Amino acid sequence: QQQRKMDRPLKKTLILSDILQSGISSEALYQEVAGMVQKRGIEKIIGIGKNISENAGAFRVQEKLFFPSTEAFIQSQKWKNFHNELILLKGARAYHFEQINALIEERPHETVMEVDLDAVVHNFNFYKSKLSPEVKLVCMVKANAYGTGAVEVAKTLQYHRCDYLAVAVAEEGIALRNAGISIPTIVLNSEVNGFE
Repeated sequence: QQQRKMDRPLKKTLILSDILQSGISSEALYQEVAGMVQKRGIEKIIGIGKNISENAGAFRVQEKLFFPSTEAFIQSQKWKNFHNELILLKGARAYHFEQINALIEERPHETVMEVDLDAVVHNFNFYKSKLSPEVKLVCMVKANAYGTGAVEVAKTLQYHRCDYLAVAVAEEGIALRNAGISIPTIVLNSEVNGFE
């Protein structure tokens, strides 16, 4: 079900202010704009301003909201309801749409991942105990130890006497060396210019 949500195209939303100094009547102007909106497949329009609000009937879209001012839109809290929408902001400078942009701009979520290095050591020792003493053990730390922190994981493995580390490219190996890791390191995708 989550995949189905992700596969759906984003709803096209237009936030549009009054168009100032067009040189034609408001009624004719917004009839023309409404035609362009429909032609472009806009599903939701949010009109901000006196003139566009007075011509709300011209817009034939699934969802429409109109506000007399940018402040009224912001105070309505309707901007909090945006989900899976591709939003075009088009406003005259007098409407200060940068305020709306600041509220709705996508912000990356901060994620904290904690790695239990004791569990890494436990797993390392478990597998090492299953091997004959003469068999060497290689631990893969490529791609920043799969996102868990290559240097931290490598230091832990080095302390617990891992025999070898493996990385994908020379730059990863160099980063480990620069961090004080001295275990022999295998570079899986070595390139000639990586030996310089």
